[in-house]
Amino acid sequence: MIKIDKGNYKTPAVLLNEGVAERNANSALYEGASAGFHLTNNSTRSKFEFSSDIYAHDTVKELLKHIQSHKCCFCEAKITHISYGDVEHFRPKAAYKQDENSNLEYPGYFWLAYEWSNLYLSCQICNGRNKLNYFPLEDNLNRANPLLRDIALEDPSFIDPGGNINPEDHISFHGAIPESSTAKGTITIKYLGLDREELNEDRLESLARLRALENIVEITADSIKAPEARKRFLDLLETCVSEWSEYSSMFKCNFKTHLAKI
Repeated sequence: MIKIDKGNYKTPAVLLNEGVAERNANSALYEGASAGFHLTNNSTRSKFEFSSDIYAHDTVKELLKHIQSHKCCFCEAKITHISYGDVEHFRPKAAYKQDENSNLEYPGYFWLAYEWSNLYLSCQICNGRNKLNYFPLEDNLNRANPLLRDIALEDPSFIDPGGNINPEDHISFHGAIPESSTAKGTITIKYLGLDREELNEDRLESLARLRALENIVEITADSIKAPEARKRFLDLLETCVSEWSEYSSMFKCNFKTHLAKI
């Protein structure tokens, strides 16, 4: 996972227009009948209507693809190689769970359904199979009230890729396997399945190619071909650690001793 910076990009117009209108409508609906939105997940309840035509509008998705270099905001796999990707709500819009043993709590962060800062592009596995409605906080008592809607006191256990912290300070790699150095890193890896087998295998294949070239550099160190081999390796490493490269954070962790040379 790498940090995602939206600061240099304007919020898509569809979110500022249709999105704000929908947010205001849902806010008014909640304020008029808030009790109907707090029943258990197995009971009849009032429901918000969310429009994917707005939060997943082509202009939103295409801008997210550009900002994220077509990578999943969580696992860094190149989404468009295998699927169209999902527009992911960091804070879940409909309902949330504090942990896997909790019931779904309604409502979710309905007022953030069309909020630019809450939207990312995610692969379908990270979003659909792993994250689901999980959104744990370090202290659940600080969860935003749907009437006040102030998230400033919240301390999410998940790492927000567009938040104030750098994901690479919490998650590193030993080979192709993600490791955590903090509690946030541990929970993010667990809930998002960042160490799932198929993902580890794909990262390992990418890593092995660069390792092979590194070995060639070592083998040819005393030969006439050494400068050429070293240049090829460093050029490829520079590509692999760039923010638009798949699994760039993994490459940074595994080739730290070479980074100063590129």
